[in-house]
Amino acid sequence: MLTYYMQRHMCQAWRELMFADPDQAAKADWNPVVPAKRSQATLEKLKSRMLNDGTLMQSFPTQMAELAPHDCA
Repeated sequence: MLTYYMQRHMCQAWRELMFADPDQAAKADWNPVVPAKRSQATLEKLKSRMLNDGTLMQSFPTQMAELAPHDCA
């Protein structure tokens, strides 16, 4: 349970670095029955795979793999 909590917390904290919709106001009127629509900002983010400052975006698993200790052998 702690692992899922940590993953959720880290995904929220790293939202800008990953392939997530930055429009948090859209969550206010979220309806689980209606198909989700991506915002224009998210579509542009997915297309470029870069943030506004030129930083490469990553998914949560690739972000964790990059932060993991590497074997020096």
